[in-house]
Amino acid sequence: MLMLGMLLGAISSPIGGLPAPMQGGGVLSIDGPLGVLQAVELTGLGRFELAQEAILGLEATGVTRAPLDGGGTLIVRRHQGHVAGRITTETGDVVAFRGGVDGRLTWQLGEPVVDAMCPCGSLPHGHAHGQAGDVPALTRWRASGAGGPPARDGAGDDGAIIDVLAMYTTAALADFDSPHDLETNVLSWFDAGNVTLSDSGINTQLRVVGMELVEGAESGDLLAQFRATADGVFDEAHGLRNGLGADVMVLFVNSTDEDGNGVNDYCGRAYVIKSAGGSPSSACAVIQTTCAATGYTLIHEMGHLHGCAHDAANAGVSGIEPHAYGWVFWGADDSCDDDRWCTVMAYGGLDEIDDCPDEGDSEFVWTQRIGLFSTPDLDHDGTAVGDAVEADNVRVWNDRAPVTAGYRASLIPLDCPGDVDASGEVDMLDLIQMLGAWGVVSGGHGADINEDLQVGLLDLLVLLDRFGRCT
Repeated sequence: MLMLGMLLGAISSPIGGLPAPMQGGGVLSIDGPLGVLQAVELTGLGRFELAQEAILGLEATGVTRAPLDGGGTLIVRRHQGHVAGRITTETGDVVAFRGGVDGRLTWQLGEPVVDAMCPCGSLPHGHAHGQAGDVPALTRWRASGAGGPPARDGAGDDGAIIDVLAMYTTAALADFDSPHDLETNVLSWFDAGNVTLSDSGINTQLRVVGMELVEGAESGDLLAQFRATADGVFDEAHGLRNGLGADVMVLFVNSTDEDGNGVNDYCGRAYVIKSAGGSPSSACAVIQTTCAATGYTLIHEMGHLHGCAHDAANAGVSGIEPHAYGWVFWGADDSCDDDRWCTVMAYGGLDEIDDCPDEGDSEFVWTQRIGLFSTPDLDHDGTAVGDAVEADNVRVWNDRAPVTAGYRASLIPLDCPGDVDASGEVDMLDLIQMLGAWGVVSGGHGADINEDLQVGLLDLLVLLDRFGRCT
């Protein structure tokens, strides 16, 4: 695997039991007459070229997800003059990168070691508490449409969209160049999580409806403090949540050293919600930023909020259903010399095991996490990534998402690029209106999807890609 040998030699832990990912530089390569992203160059790793089938129109939306030549996936998010994203190889290795408007990047090799070695520390859900506080007059960032009319006919509350409020501490912000830099990275982490959901066959996407700096020191039980409404720590989050209609809250922190011994205690924590009717007051998570950037921590914790548990051997806490576990499995060759894999909710890493399929002695084996939730309906390395009886997190997500999405009524209209006439569907009428407006337009024109004051090819490509009912 790309990173195993490099990372095992690179583990150091000035703060926290968190391995220090290898780092380097690079450049975002934008070529071609349309100014379309072609590749990412990372010094020391090489040039990652987009495959020809990448859809150019996705450039206009601020997010690019494209296959790479030779396998793997590139995700890029542009926001407020910054860029962030990740490269995921076919073997599950993750390279996270970030940078500014000049296209210069810094990168980190993170998965598998960072994500695999740091325990999640998830807890059973508690009893519901009441919410308190009014929404402040101003937040640092809100999704497009915040403060506008309610979502169309309750759209966004049926499980297709789960609205998330992302908060971050002063200490977390200090590791980034600016609030816009951090917020660009936060959006890219959710982009990566949504790719995992989509690839797994989960009919839900996470939508960030607000991002805001929250006051409070990173000490003590951060998850309990974040959940509490009137303990004097992070309390303003609850008013923001209500004002933005967020179903879930996430707190991004720099350190999870809760006992003050100089060692991070976990990558992420969230409540395993097991009540049939859900638990809105427990729908919160705490995520360490390095783990969010270089692993699957964010979407892992979102899984807990939907009742998903770790793999059965490492669960500690059961899930909402008997089949709510993650999955650890061997590749098709069924050999200790072959790859051993685990899904998003399961624990990976370097383990001494005594159940090698072809050998009787115990042996150290590397278990690589992949970007899929457990399900018997998908294969990886020739083997199903789940089991219908024990490990089907995809079914749990699809069953539970409508409950989570109903924690708060959606207040922000669904973002639907290409829906020029705001009918709730991208159709021929939108195409006709776009062609009629072709050329230079004034600001705010519905056909100018990429907001460059011109209706052109990139706008058209987005419209064609989004054809159909808005979701």
